[in-house]
Amino acid sequence: MSRQVNSANNSSRDVTGKTTKTAFDPNVRRSAGTPRSRTVATRAIALATLGSGLMNLYSVIGTPSPERAAVLGGIFPLEFLHVSRFITLLAGFALVVLSFNVYKRKKRAFAAAVVLACLSIAFHLTKGLDYEEASFSFLFLVALLVWRKHFTVKSSIPAFRDSAAKLSVGLALTLAYGIIGFWFLDRREFGLDFTLHQAVRSAASLLLFDPMPYLKPQTGHARWFLQSFYLITATAIMYGVAALFRPILYRYRSRPYEQLRARELTTKFGRTSLDFFKCRPDKSYFFSETGQSFIAYRVAASVAVCLGDPVGPSQELHQITQAFLEFCEENDWFPAFYQQGPIICLFTKPWACTN
Repeated sequence: MSRQVNSANNSSRDVTGKTTKTAFDPNVRRSAGTPRSRTVATRAIALATLGSGLMNLYSVIGTPSPERAAVLGGIFPLEFLHVSRFITLLAGFALVVLSFNVYKRKKRAFAAAVVLACLSIAFHLTKGLDYEEASFSFLFLVALLVWRKHFTVKSSIPAFRDSAAKLSVGLALTLAYGIIGFWFLDRREFGLDFTLHQAVRSAASLLLFDPMPYLKPQTGHARWFLQSFYLITATAIMYGVAALFRPILYRYRSRPYEQLRARELTTKFGRTSLDFFKCRPDKSYFFSETGQSFIAYRVAASVAVCLGDPVGPSQELHQITQAFLEFCEENDWFPAFYQQGPIICLFTKPWACTN
């Protein structure tokens, strides 16, 4: 989605057909808070997301308190208690994986974290009256809602390498879950007191769907642990495969009135021979709030490549460059300026400039 010009009503339609505000609208809102406050808040929320996920995983490894289990047994059937443990497990796994996108301030990650926090609160209580874990999840939910305005980054579609990395992380987390689980299980669960080496071998054999012969569950909790391991293994694989086969192409098209406005500004403020190529139909345009300057760019593999310097009055170069960098951050794009002038390098980081 690019910022587009419409002098008639200060609105435009993005690639999905939805009407959006443009840079000409004085009511366009920037990201909430200063960059430093956003960094501190998002780091704290990301760590809380990771901690909430790990707490969920740890809470289902241990054996429930007999007293609390007896109370729940009189309220819910045994099958529902097993379902509660499974959902808590899946929510924990999802929160751990989600913490990276929470750190990147993704809108979709925020929405998913809110849903998972609500599920964690409910199922911590129904799986074992774990009010301590439920309280932490509640505080995590409150923190998400308090800092919800910080999550402004739109979700990007992952590339092959990114998807493969996520699959690897998911399988690594599954292996870690199995190792820790076997290591902490009581001897009565499998009739064996696992050493660290045996825990690693057992978890790896389950991950390869070729379990060791001595993995014979002796209790209901042991059977549940094996089922939970297979469940999160399948979830990790499905997550990675689904990400691999998602479409990776965005199409950005400029409208005739945008090209006309770009030509007018180029004629008035053009400085280099590159400005001629900025008016070609393969470019997208980012206009300043005044409508007196613009940046021509294209997006490929989540990189917004800008051709040369912005076109417009010299006093607007700094403002439109900073606004474009914020725009890229909110869309999870990596900005790059190709054959820029020396002035632009003063406004951007060195790695964003190339000749």
